[in-house]
Amino acid sequence: MEQGNAVAAMAIVRFFAATLEIIGACLMLYFWRLNWAIKINTFLGGIGPVFFLLASALGISAAKPDPLQLFFLISGLFLTFLGLR
Repeated sequence: MEQGNAVAAMAIVRFFAATLEIIGACLMLYFWRLNWAIKINTFLGGIGPVFFLLASALGISAAKPDPLQLFFLISGLFLTFLGLR
């Protein structure tokens, strides 16, 4: 994948993620109940990392890193997820 196309694809993934976040916030305000807000927040928190991984995978595939760089990139992604727990 060409670098410009990868950047556009990463931006589209992030725009989609941001759209879902805004819809989630609007739903919280619409329902105006704590139990619904927690459910919506849990859902958004669960799908957020999927967008992070997808955008990262698009960027990594376009960069074509050598094996050592790829190891460090994957290690960084792993440590990021480990830190979230």
